[in-house]
Amino acid sequence: LFEHISDVLDISVTTNLQKPLGIEIHDKQDIVEEVYVDLGSACNSNCYFCAADSTLNIEPIWSRLNKRTLMALQAKGHTHLIITGGEVTIHQDLLELIHFAKHTGFEKIHLQTNGRRLSNPVYLRELVDAGVDEFGMSMHGHTASLHDSVTLSPGSFVQTTKAIENLNFLFGARIPLAVNCVILPENARHLGEIVEYLIMLNVSTIKLSYLHGVGRARTLLQKDLWPSKTQIQPFVLEAIQTAEQIGKPSTSLAVEAIPFCLLPEKERYSSDLNITPVLVMSAETGVEKYHSGWDRVKGPQCKECKLEYRCLGPWKEYPKQFGWSEFTPITKYGIECLG
Repeated sequence: LFEHISDVLDISVTTNLQKPLGIEIHDKQDIVEEVYVDLGSACNSNCYFCAADSTLNIEPIWSRLNKRTLMALQAKGHTHLIITGGEVTIHQDLLELIHFAKHTGFEKIHLQTNGRRLSNPVYLRELVDAGVDEFGMSMHGHTASLHDSVTLSPGSFVQTTKAIENLNFLFGARIPLAVNCVILPENARHLGEIVEYLIMLNVSTIKLSYLHGVGRARTLLQKDLWPSKTQIQPFVLEAIQTAEQIGKPSTSLAVEAIPFCLLPEKERYSSDLNITPVLVMSAETGVEKYHSGWDRVKGPQCKECKLEYRCLGPWKEYPKQFGWSEFTPITKYGIECLG
């Protein structure tokens, strides 16, 4: 459920692609600043690798969420709200939620979406006018044939691309948009091309994420069904090199759930440097504190690594299938490799 909310994407414009996405917040790792509102797993796409148990059952937002709880969270100083799902834009009362949150006092509202409905510029304008300040989208290919084949939703690539173009028109040179790309067997060899395409679209943050084997994706990590982190490592490093060669200052890059030891000389791109706890508000659980590190695990050799204190390790489902042999402790250098 929490694969795509596992860390807060920093979408502020960086001055250098080689600057890590959060190295300046070492002293804030335990501070809870953001509140996630989870609208459930209903979605209008059918991605086979989804970390949620997606459904077509759409329930009204206010039958699931308590307004008083939302107000109380804001009153306690949580001023950054992230609205997530499922797909949030299929809810008819989404605009009401955004209006309410903005007038309650949330200073920043972040919307996580597959972007398909944002291909309608009128609807996008309504979201922004209601109070959305920034967006998170997903894109898993640089062509329609690739993206649509893994979302199992014909036309989704054109719609999401159009949504990003609409954001460019609305916001100009610095669009508040982070894009997540799950690394798949189908797209691994094209990660460099995907990064190049997203940079061309002017997104502010790109995150390359290794599969979280929960929800619909719970069986995909079985051997011979999914590449290991070592197998996709060359393509991840190639994608980083592509971003560095393009060198666009307004686009940052992060890599999720691939430990430092598999990012040689590129450790600073790990999203582990930027992960903080969050509060998750949902109809099923009420309000709970969550940190993606709780779903990650470390191996017996990790204690020998000089970056162990900053690394969260792989998703806990991973070593059950692949073991620990591919992870080699970093012993020659420490925090200086992140600068």
